[in-house]
Amino acid sequence: MRGLVLKTGGRLEFIGWGLDEKTGDEGYLRSEVTADAAAYLMDAVRFEGDIYLRDIFSLLELNPTLLQVFSRVYAAEYLAEAKKRSAAPYTGEYDGESIEYLELTPDWEKTAGELTVSHRLSIAGVGHVLRQDVELEGGMQYKAGTRIRWSIMYCPLAELLNLPLRLNSKVSLMAGSGVDEGSHRDALTTVVVAPSLAQIIHGALWELSFGGDAEQTAEFVDALLDAESDTEGWTIVSAEELLRRLDGKEGN
Repeated sequence: MRGLVLKTGGRLEFIGWGLDEKTGDEGYLRSEVTADAAAYLMDAVRFEGDIYLRDIFSLLELNPTLLQVFSRVYAAEYLAEAKKRSAAPYTGEYDGESIEYLELTPDWEKTAGELTVSHRLSIAGVGHVLRQDVELEGGMQYKAGTRIRWSIMYCPLAELLNLPLRLNSKVSLMAGSGVDEGSHRDALTTVVVAPSLAQIIHGALWELSFGGDAEQTAEFVDALLDAESDTEGWTIVSAEELLRRLDGKEGN
């Protein structure tokens, strides 16, 4: 298959039709284009092999130009953070209240009754398939056989770097979205979005940088939590619980 692929270690290869200078045969040829990533930002990209969040930062480190391109999501600051702290190891072992992998998904919005797929990708932590019912702090309940989707907003980068990064290219509707599911659901759930390299990089950084750079984010977390709260223990919460807290309901 032709096109741009992202590989482990942040390496980029472009597969295209051409003439092999050694054999004289025509066919699909692979070219290493990692150092020229800025020239391929608008190309659709797919993952080849196991990709981890750290691979995005490896690509940024090899391409200083990208740090300027993604300066609005604090690419340089988060790259520095990734390099200065030891990342938590990833074992993949089951834990009902932990993240199995990070998932990039197309974002969408409803405008004037129409459903529009945004250029921006969302990222969330996806938990293991639950082996038993789980009740989280705050009363959120999840049934066995389902997965908890975790917000990584305000989560320390060191806890995320070694997590697998996957792409879910199908648009999913949320219950209660107000969209006419009868006329849209069948079509939308079969739509596959081919994200560009720029979308992948931006999506990986967007949620991390929601509160600013790493230092600003840490300061915001300290202000968000009560003085008695254990900030070391509260690093990952479910998306629903985070929204509840930010909505001002916690402790009222």
